[in-house]
Amino acid sequence: LCNRLTLSDINSKAIDICNKTIKHNNLYKEVTAVQSDGLKNIPYPHRLYKFDLVISNPPHINNDKPVKNSDTPSIIYNDYQWEIHENFYKNIKKYLNKDASILFIEHIVGRGQEVFIKQIEENNLTLEGIFNYPNSDMYFVWTKND
Repeated sequence: LCNRLTLSDINSKAIDICNKTIKHNNLYKEVTAVQSDGLKNIPYPHRLYKFDLVISNPPHINNDKPVKNSDTPSIIYNDYQWEIHENFYKNIKKYLNKDASILFIEHIVGRGQEVFIKQIEENNLTLEGIFNYPNSDMYFVWTKND
C-alpha cells in the first residue's frame, strides 16, 4: 500500500506504543514515529518527509474551556481559534509532493467548515470536497496540493 509511513502525535505515550509496534514487527526501514505538536518536530528539509498522503484526526472544537462532564484532556479536542488547523495548512505545503492529498476527519460540533475552507484557499491548496461520514457526526475534508 505504501513504501514509507510516518506516524506523528503530540502524546509521547502514543509514540512509545508506535515504537514498540515498529520494533516488534521489524519495520525500522518502513515506519517512523515522531512526537510532534502538529508539524513542529517533523524534519525539513528531509527526503523521508515528503508526503503523497497526509491523514489527520486533529482536535475538533474551537473552545477555550473544558467540555463539561468530560474526562478527556482538552488537548485532544480543543483547537482554540482554529490555530492548530491554521498552522497546519500554513506549513504543510513544503512537506507535500505534487498532487498529494490531505484528509482530515472533523466533527460537526466544531462548526469549522467555513474557516477550514478559507485556510485551505489562503495557503494555495485545493479543496477537493467535504464528505459526511455515514450515520455519524463526523465528516472528511479532502485537500490537494496541485
